[in-house]
Formats: sequence, structure tokens, C-alpha cells
Amino acid sequence: MLRIIQSETATEQRWTLCGRLMGPSVAVLRACWEHDHQSADGVQRVLDLSDVTLIDESGEKLLAEMRSVGVQFVAAGIATKHLLENLCAQGPTSDVTIYKAAGRQHSRKSRISKTGGPSEESA
Repeated sequence: MLRIIQSETATEQRWTLCGRLMGPSVAVLRACWEHDHQSADGVQRVLDLSDVTLIDESGEKLLAEMRSVGVQFVAAGIATKHLLENLCAQGPTSDVTIYKAAGRQHSRKSRISKTGGPSEESA
């Protein structure tokens, strides 16, 4: 099961995912994405995967498509971090912000960009 929370400001459109990005959930996310992203030109798009527990192959394909149009990703966890680093390595169009959690709090983050290497930032 996947929960999708969509929020929007004047400068940002954000989707926060919780649960498993697999099977029918991928189709639901794709439908939400296709509906919402076309209506917001000039807005930064962010996909927060911090609470995603599993991503299957169809989910990876959708994330790669989203990356190709400039979506920025936020993630926590080793597996999701590795997946997004590999997606970023395939093209120059996306940033990934990885949160390194200390307990439940996100204490530090790394920003990975194709134009530069990882850099540490304070959260």
C-alpha cells in the first residue's frame, strides 16, 4: 500500500510517499503525476521518498521518467539512497537530497548533483 500526500506552494509542488512503491501503486502515482505536473509550469517539483519501504522495477522506471524531467528527490535509507544515486548517475537533470537520520530526526543531509559531487549541509 502507498500513501501519496501532495502539497503545493507558489514555488514548489511536492509529493510525499509513504509505504511501498510497487505494482498498482505505481500506476496510481503515475496518474497523480501526469495530472498534477502538467498544471504547474515554472514550479520546482519534489518527490519525497523518505518513508518509502520498497520500490519495485516498475517504480524505478517511473522515478527515472520523473528524474528525466527535472524532479528533485528527497530520501532516507540506504537502499533508497543507492537507487537514487544510480538514477542520478544516468543523467544530469536531477538533484537528490539524502537525509541521514539519527533516530527519527533528520540531523544531516547530503546533496548529490550531477554537476558536482556530494556535499554536506547542516539541516
